[in-house]
Amino acid sequence: MKRYVPLAACGILLSAGCASDGRAKLLEEAYRTGKGTPAQFATDKIIRDRETGRAIRSWLGTDIPRIPEAEAERSVKALLCDIRSGLNWRLKPPRYNLPRISAGEWTHALKFDRAFPLGQTAGAGGTRWFLGWTPETLEVRVECVDPAPVSSRKQLWEGDCIELFLWPDIPLMLYAEYLVTPHGGKRSIYHLRTEEGIVHYGIDRRGPEFTAAAGLTPDGYFVTCSIPWNKLAGLWEKREAVPGNRVRLALVRCDWNGESGSPPVKTSPYPLLYDGHNLYGYAEFILTR
Repeated sequence: MKRYVPLAACGILLSAGCASDGRAKLLEEAYRTGKGTPAQFATDKIIRDRETGRAIRSWLGTDIPRIPEAEAERSVKALLCDIRSGLNWRLKPPRYNLPRISAGEWTHALKFDRAFPLGQTAGAGGTRWFLGWTPETLEVRVECVDPAPVSSRKQLWEGDCIELFLWPDIPLMLYAEYLVTPHGGKRSIYHLRTEEGIVHYGIDRRGPEFTAAAGLTPDGYFVTCSIPWNKLAGLWEKREAVPGNRVRLALVRCDWNGESGSPPVKTSPYPLLYDGHNLYGYAEFILTR
């Protein structure tokens, strides 16, 4: 477990006697309590996330407010709600056997047919996932019910898309995000999480190579991904995929309803806390014969 760092050392805790000292103590207690729990991804944001830090400083009154007070309060309350959800989360990251298949053949693939809204443990239908492996690639297919897929705006994730987060090597806190849209757009990005809990999003916007396909169906759309093992960072660059190898994944569907300003509904084929950047919640997949 990492050493506990008081918020005072990070310039967030107010001086004694300040009217907002109770707020600072509330955040300090949340930060301390979250260490080593499912809430750590959220509590790390208290001192590690730039945007969250701006909201907190405005909320505490320790800096010239750069965002409106009401907006800062909403942001902090949302963070505290996320922390509470993490502290109440009782599920451990799941573990699955990942079968070997032939590329493009899904009969013997691992199948999921439930969609769990992020942070929830009750799922519904509407999304089917198929996963398997070959000696060369990780194979994924997703079939989505959607009467009107929403096209991306400036970024691929600003429209309907499938996000696959892959953490290839535990000692290396570098993880890849793959995005594929119903209309065939695709992209991969590398992100880095440091031991101190800082997430550097898009540290390499030219992520690992992969191939993808997509298309519309009578009731929605499908996407497929083929991810070469030898293009991943870490030990995968030097070894073949064989039974017993392990890989950690977060699988997310982003479903936009087309209304301006309305956030997407994000689901996963298994209960996932927070989002695909929460490495503490990744499922472990063990390659089998």
